[in-house]
Amino acid sequence: MLVETSDPGNIGAAARAMKTMGLCDLRLVNPAHFPHPKAVWRAKAAKDLVDNARVYPCLAAAVAECQLAVASSARMRTLPWPTLTPRGLAAQVGALSPAGGPVALVFGREKTGLKNEELQLCQWHCVIPANPEYPVLNLSHAVQLLCYELNNVRHPDKLEPGYESDQPPATQEAIEHMFAELCAMLDASGFSRKDDSQKLIPRLRRFFARAQLDRMEANIWHGIAARVIRELGARDEPQKPLASARQAPMKEAQPIAGVKS
Repeated sequence: MLVETSDPGNIGAAARAMKTMGLCDLRLVNPAHFPHPKAVWRAKAAKDLVDNARVYPCLAAAVAECQLAVASSARMRTLPWPTLTPRGLAAQVGALSPAGGPVALVFGREKTGLKNEELQLCQWHCVIPANPEYPVLNLSHAVQLLCYELNNVRHPDKLEPGYESDQPPATQEAIEHMFAELCAMLDASGFSRKDDSQKLIPRLRRFFARAQLDRMEANIWHGIAARVIRELGARDEPQKPLASARQAPMKEAQPIAGVKS
């Protein structure tokens, strides 16, 4: 719900922000200029939200059928009121019964925000954390932030970290063979020094553990190290494997001899 919006372009931009996050019910409270071509132009593909927007004479009428009304406000009031961040608000809204009535997100005027009597029509207030020296957001940006957090609650699977690989994860055996070859390359190139060995190897292991290599990536690193060793001409005879490398045959890449302990 947008209260007494002065710039019709902000109506269109808010509609666009809503549609990208799957919200479709736009309500306007006494807008200064509406309908207006600028609202349609700023909405782009969300023109349907602008066309179907409902207009009300006051906020009380707009929230009358709502289960809950939440005011977006950057100003702290002298009277304490239940206040949430956008993420906290999304979690609370997500916990509400789906059978309940609609939840209203209420945004005030571009310059002055919501009046005290309008804030009191809302059960919760939502404050967007921002730079205290300049906590000013464009109206449509504030709408986008709240809609984004709500969409994350509706689709939690989209928040899972990582990525989908086209290869299965590398086995521990493959990682150890790859790591043995990398250590041999470091020794052959002279990069690995005795005084650094206790720091270098654990840090490299930690790096590759964070990377969570797949089978192809482990093979690539194995191949790079083997090629460098061949170019250096540093391995004329087979060498003993690292103590931590497994001896079983490797399916993902050709087994290698390892390095000297």
